[in-house]
Parts: sequence; structure tokens; C-alpha cells
Amino acid sequence: MAKIMIVEDEAIVAMSVRSKLRSLGYEVCDLVSRAEDALENVAIEKPDLIIMDIVLSGRMNGIDAAREIRHHSAAPIIFTTGYFDEELAEEITSISASWFLQKPFGPEDIEQLVAEALLQRGTNTHK
Repeated sequence: MAKIMIVEDEAIVAMSVRSKLRSLGYEVCDLVSRAEDALENVAIEKPDLIIMDIVLSGRMNGIDAAREIRHHSAAPIIFTTGYFDEELAEEITSISASWFLQKPFGPEDIEQLVAEALLQRGTNTHK
């Protein structure tokens, strides 16, 4: 069963994504709302996939956290945000094994992208 970490500071979005992933049979780590906490939890939980909001409260944003995470984990990262431009697209593509999902997104969007990311990593074993 693939383990997924959700890093999202909007509680309603985080709970909705968690509910969808659990209904699909994935194991979901505790929800994390700050990038700094995500760095600690990645080392402890060792997720197979990370869903990371880009705009987070705290000192770091999701992009900064992902760069730090890459020093310790190759887990695919799906970035989410409501704000998207060319500069952000370049930053995301500079991080290996990363995808982007623009808010608002539906349950089927997250389902498809999670399956794709885990398939490419070879850990899509939730069913």
C-alpha cells in the first residue's frame, strides 16, 4: 500500500484530499500544514508520494521544502496551488519527479495524477 503525505495549510482542502485518497485504498500520513514540519515528517514517515501546496504558512514555501526533501527522499511530489505563472512552472520542472495540479481540482484529477506519479515510481500498490 502506497503511503502519501499531504502538506496543505487549508484544512478543508487537506481533509478532502485525505478522504479521497483513503477511499482509493492509499495510506495517508498525518496532515502537515507547514513546510518545516513536512521536512521532519518525511524523515520519519518515509512517504511514497508527497502532495505539497506551494503557498504555506511559515518561513518556507512548498518549493523550498521540496528542494530540501530531495536531499533525503526521491518520493514524487505533486505541487498544488491556485497561483501559477511561467516562473513557477520553471521552478517546478527544476525539481525531479514532480507534477503540478492547479487549484481548484476535483477528486478525479487527484486520483489520476497520484496514480501516474506512483506508477512512474513503481509503487502504485494500493489495490
